[in-house]
Amino acid sequence: MEIHGLRSPYEPVGGLVYFARMIDKIRLHAAGLLPSEYQEVEVWNAYLSKSCWRDRYTPRLHTRLQEDVWPIGTVLTMFDFVDLDEELTSGSRWPVK
Repeated sequence: MEIHGLRSPYEPVGGLVYFARMIDKIRLHAAGLLPSEYQEVEVWNAYLSKSCWRDRYTPRLHTRLQEDVWPIGTVLTMFDFVDLDEELTSGSRWPVK
């Protein structure tokens, strides 16, 4: 199905792939023009919320924890690290330094 205004996920913007498509989907959804089968919010959120948990990015999370003098295992995902690092407590369960 062709949807006018929806770019390929391969088309980079500022060096980021998929970003242009995500922005296009947000705009189309806000205008009521995005078919429901193209709305992948749950899949996207599930993917991002688990980033760095037992994947190829886990070593980067461990490095960031060590740089901030936190033991490895203090947090398991990058979302949790951001909350910890920025002392965000609204949705976090992690300690603040």
